[in-house]
Amino acid sequence: MHRDYLQLLLLSQCTAKANNLNPFLYLTFLFEKLPQLTDNTNEQELDRLLPWSKTIPISCRIFKK
Repeated sequence: MHRDYLQLLLLSQCTAKANNLNPFLYLTFLFEKLPQLTDNTNEQELDRLLPWSKTIPISCRIFKK
């Protein structure tokens, strides 16, 4: 069971990097927002938290030169 959580954590970090996000800041953002969801089965609410969403804060983004 713990292995599944570790795999999910590592996958989210890789996906964050692939989407030009700072992995630490993105995870912090998720840990702040996930408990605030009113319905964790609502796909629209969850879609806004995905790393490729345009609604991810600029503070989480890495801008390449």
